[in-house]
Amino acid sequence: MSGKDDSRDELPVLTERAEGMSDTPSAADAPDADDRLAALQAAISADALALAERLLHSAFTEMEATLFEQVSNRLRQELPELVDRVLREHLVDGRLQRSVAPDPRPATDTGKPT
Repeated sequence: MSGKDDSRDELPVLTERAEGMSDTPSAADAPDADDRLAALQAAISADALALAERLLHSAFTEMEATLFEQVSNRLRQELPELVDRVLREHLVDGRLQRSVAPDPRPATDTGKPT
């Protein structure tokens, strides 16, 4: 190419913005973006709450199992001693002591009319 018309060989360059085009979202795009943002916030919140519920449920299950084991162990340790102590308190000379309140009637009253 000898210098005839070099402008045809150059690529066109866009130097002006086309009408109606802008870098910022238009007012028509804003509600759509707000809706997408609200949906995203709702999804994140729902997933976070579901995670918290799973973690709490797991923690409560572990605590329940630990407490059950601790109470069972204490019962195994203390119950035989408790039973032994109560039996000894109510035994007199190898016989069971009456734990019922004594008869309030006087010993001389036979219940027969005189």
